[in-house]
Parts: sequence; structure tokens; C-alpha cells
Amino acid sequence: MTEILAAIQGSHLALEAEMDLMAMDIDHLQLDLRKISERVTEAEGDVSQMQQMVLELQATVVVLKSNTTQMECCLKDAEGLSRCNNLWFLGFHEKAEGPEPDQFQEDWTTSVSYNLKAYQNSSILNRPMSMPQPGAPWHALTACFFNYRDRDALKDSLLFPTKLLVHYQGNVYFY
Repeated sequence: MTEILAAIQGSHLALEAEMDLMAMDIDHLQLDLRKISERVTEAEGDVSQMQQMVLELQATVVVLKSNTTQMECCLKDAEGLSRCNNLWFLGFHEKAEGPEPDQFQEDWTTSVSYNLKAYQNSSILNRPMSMPQPGAPWHALTACFFNYRDRDALKDSLLFPTKLLVHYQGNVYFY
């Protein structure tokens, strides 16, 4: 019987040791669960911040798309002007070109090139150039450039609109 009591007492001590180990494991698990709970709460906060940022970015994308559309329209207009208006006229009265602007431009260009040849060696600089009717006063500005940037830069820097400036065969003439 002492042997049975000793075996029971040994089993009891072994069970107590196992229970202590289980209690320590449960404490570790509770600590780990608290840490996981804190991390989940932090992750939920991060997710809500990200959702807010996504909403802000979506609003920004909508604004940028509309700005891009407007800029594309402006770019198309600028490209059209640079292709179509390499010959730029200033100083004409409104609708001076009449019902056929293309014919007026062609006649004006022809008369400019003819008069440039005639005036190239002339010392008379204030003589009006001939132009088709209806025409502009003699202080109209005519300039032909190879690209629109040069044309606009020269047009913006012109201080004396009463002079005639012509770009002809790579040379710039002031009249």
C-alpha cells in the first residue's frame, strides 16, 4: 500500500508540475493574444487611413483628368496654330481679308516677296508696301518663321508696331 500511495503521490506531483507548465503556457498565450489584438487594432487604423488616402487620390485623379483634357485641347489648338499660322499677320483691321482669307493671304505673301526684292537695296524705309484691297495700313507687321516659337518670341519682343518686319529666305528685314 505504501507503494500505491507513493505512486499516487508521484502522479500527483507530476500532474501538479504539468499543471504549472500549462498555466505558464496559458499565460504566454494570453500575452500573445493581447499583442495580436493590439496589432489587429493598429492594422484596422492603418486600413482606415489608407481608405481615406484612396478617396483623396481618387478625387485628385478626377481633377487631373479634367486638367489633362483641357491641356490636350490647348495643345491641339497650339499645334494647329503652329502648323497653319507660320505666316502671321498683325495690324490688319478686323475682317480685312474679306470673304476669302486664303486668297488674301496668298496675294499678300506674293506682294511681300515681290516688294522685298524691290526694296532690298532701297534706302527709303518708310514707304508702304503694296497689298491687295482691302489692305492694311503701312505699319502692319508681317513675319514668316520656320517654327511658332521664334515667331511668338519676336512678336512679343516687338516694341515698335509702326515698323514692318519680314522674315524672307532666312533674313529679317525692318521697314
